[in-house]
Amino acid sequence: MPLQKNPFFRNLRWQRLLRLFRYFRYDLRRIKGELILALICTLGTTLAVLARPWPIKIVFDYALIPKHHLRWALPFEIKGSGALGVATISCVLLLLIALVWGLFSY
Repeated sequence: MPLQKNPFFRNLRWQRLLRLFRYFRYDLRRIKGELILALICTLGTTLAVLARPWPIKIVFDYALIPKHHLRWALPFEIKGSGALGVATISCVLLLLIALVWGLFSY
């Protein structure tokens, strides 16, 4: 859908937006690195928050209800003692997700 026909952009005044960008372009160039870092941290935090429920889903699908196996959720075989191996992998994944979230949200 072209931007002109999109209802969200119908009332947008492009000339005002361009004038605003031209006014602040030197300030934006000066802090371009900081803005890129903020964007990367925002995306990393969002991905970490979205990944939080997946280890718990793995525990429910493979440890608590072992008959329900999906290959896309856990595509590798877990070496170990069944439900304990699944719980161990899920705990490690939860720790990694918490570390990634902590790193990007700092």
